[in-house]
Amino acid sequence: MRNEIDIMIRRVLPEDSEDIWRWRNDPLTRKMSTFNGEINRESHQKWFTESVSDINIIIFIGFNIANSKKIGLCRFNIRENEKIADVSINLNPEFRGIGLSSLLLMKSLRIFLSIHEYDVLSQIRKVNLPSIRCFRKCGFSLYDCDADYDYYALYANKDGNSP
Repeated sequence: MRNEIDIMIRRVLPEDSEDIWRWRNDPLTRKMSTFNGEINRESHQKWFTESVSDINIIIFIGFNIANSKKIGLCRFNIRENEKIADVSINLNPEFRGIGLSSLLLMKSLRIFLSIHEYDVLSQIRKVNLPSIRCFRKCGFSLYDCDADYDYYALYANKDGNSP
């Protein structure tokens, strides 16, 4: 199925809020998130509104060019003073397991890094093997770990001296 789908990336729009809320409350998404609780609609809408107006948060939506079906999101939280961005992805549950996460991440990174020459970091639960494979496929390297998480980096400056 992956070969049949071409992904286009765009900035998040207000009408994406409901889909993002549903994806975030998916049981597997919750299990892999740093906060495992269910998010109510009001809390989500407050977060969404604040996020889209925050210049240090960039959220991209990937969608299928052929039918405009949303595939997932890629969010960058920028730490301007450090020239670092934390990245996370979340797929529409309908599109899990078919190899689209790395395509979504790769295309989102291409856009982000064309604007910001920052190191990009990600915190991934050790049990989230599909995400670990996705980030490694996109060039991220393991730089630290603890009991629950592995920490990955993609170095913009290519010297490996960050984070």
